Amino acid sequence: MNALTRIIIVGVMIIAFGGGLYYELSSISNIRDDVTEANIAIQEKTGSDSRTKSILALQENYKDDLVVINDSVLNKTELVSVLEELEKTGRNLGLKTSISSITDEATKTASSTAQTVRITVNTEGVWSSNLAFVRLIENLPYKISVERADLSKAEEIWKTSAIIKVTTYPEK
Repeated sequence: MNALTRIIIVGVMIIAFGGGLYYELSSISNIRDDVTEANIAIQEKTGSDSRTKSILALQENYKDDLVVINDSVLNKTELVSVLEELEKTGRNLGLKTSISSITDEATKTASSTAQTVRITVNTEGVWSSNLAFVRLIENLPYKISVERADLSKAEEIWKTSAIIKVTTYPEK
């Protein structure tokens, strides 16, 4: 064998070795990509499960708070219970209590939005009970605010006229 033949054989062997090495490295790269994709899929699966478990745990931990929030949101059908609660609060304080007007400020907006209802409550009794009534209204477990309260004295009897703003929401 002459030197040229030997160089050609060695060159072919080097090219074959390089081709084999390239093939093996690309196979390893493909396997690594497959493993990475599998790991991502596993993390997404377990991650979503852990997120779901986390959300469920939060709901369980704050179950009582969610009930309070849910109960404080009123819809139109629950408005009667608010009126009864207002009258009961006044009576418990020894006041003569009456609801003189209810104004539904229904707008031309969609029925999916909050609506405002204004209730005018009148009370008669002693000063301290009238003042306590106004304070207690704001602490009822509903989305209620006292928009205006007028306290006046007629002879020996104190009178309160309060306009209460109640926000109602569509049925759940």
